Amino acid sequence: TDVWAVGDSYSGTLTEHWNGITWSVIPSPNPVPGRNFLTGVSAVASNDIWAVGNYGGYTLIEHWNGSSWSIVPSPNPSTSSGYLNKASASGPNDVWAVGNSDSSGNPVSTLVEHWNGSSWSIIPSPNPSTSGSILSGVTAISATDVWAVGSDSNDTLTEHWDGTSWSVVPSPNPDPNRDSNHLYAVASLSANDVWAVGDTRFQTNTLVEHYSTSGCATPTPAPTSTPQPTVCPNPFVDISSNIFFVAINTLYCRGDINGTDATHYSPASTTTRAQFAKVVVLGFGEQLYTPSSGQDFTDVPPSYFAYAYIETGLHNGILIGFDANTCAAYAAQFPCYLPNIPITRGQLTKLVVGAAHYPLITPASGQSFTDVPPSNVFYVSIETAHNKGVINGYPDNTFRPNNPIRRDEMAQIVYAGITTP
Repeated sequence: TDVWAVGDSYSGTLTEHWNGITWSVIPSPNPVPGRNFLTGVSAVASNDIWAVGNYGGYTLIEHWNGSSWSIVPSPNPSTSSGYLNKASASGPNDVWAVGNSDSSGNPVSTLVEHWNGSSWSIIPSPNPSTSGSILSGVTAISATDVWAVGSDSNDTLTEHWDGTSWSVVPSPNPDPNRDSNHLYAVASLSANDVWAVGDTRFQTNTLVEHYSTSGCATPTPAPTSTPQPTVCPNPFVDISSNIFFVAINTLYCRGDINGTDATHYSPASTTTRAQFAKVVVLGFGEQLYTPSSGQDFTDVPPSYFAYAYIETGLHNGILIGFDANTCAAYAAQFPCYLPNIPITRGQLTKLVVGAAHYPLITPASGQSFTDVPPSNVFYVSIETAHNKGVINGYPDNTFRPNNPIRRDEMAQIVYAGITTP
């Protein structure tokens, strides 16, 4: 009869309560206008609930005292933004929150905060890799036994608090030579029985890890693949366990995409602007258009394999070329399309939103991703696609719009745009 859930809406933080019969929204404060996020909650007692999250690059911690929610001051790293992902408490004077901090030009690093009964403070936590570390889940067993899990570059990350300091505890990585291994949540049945769950990124492989001090550790199960429905026989040997299998297989069977050879799709490779033009024009069923006056882009002659698709996309308002300065930077004559450079996550999202003819959405409450502010050229398109459920960001609440997009991600976003009204 006493369950809490937290999150966010376009109007700000969101807390809901189950009283044994129904769920109801309970008012919760927002420190600033715009997007305020709650991402984790932990209950000590019915009148002692903690919720954590972030707003505008600052940590956010709120407390329920039995009658109302209030903001409790929480520290932020001195030179970087702070994000709290989850919380766990072993008692009223021992509450932990974990997440990550991020400063411009530096790798993401772990962030751990502790409530001692009177105030929150940052507790130093290790960062094994120089490529970036994130803590996504935490479980507090006692004041001297706390576990946190996340990811460190491409590896799982588990850290332990022994009452004095945090230390890294080695954890297995079932897919060390391919995509990232992530742990998102951790729970403890006892000090001798701790479980963590996650996935191997961009794969449909579930990941479950178990910690035991009994001297007979439970073997970590091998990642398992969820059987995937096929639209037509799958010729690609490298996508059978890919998380975006359905999208790739569907678009392939429709004739919208091809592999890099007869038996490989190469899901981790990048997609060029020409390749994407073909996929989006075919995927959204655009009628092919050939201009009577010749080519519109100096670097896309009629003999180019994607000529008709690029011209169709331009004619239908789906895609555009680059300005004169950008053309010159690539030694191309204006007007240019630059068909052979990788397409970015932001560019692709904008083109899918245009092809799907979604009404553009500008959220009144601010940005959904920390690295896509309203000043970003792709802001409205990314917010529109996110609102439609066509795209998601990364665990650290970024979208990384300037990153080249992978071929499997490309297929998923196009597929989502085609199937989402």
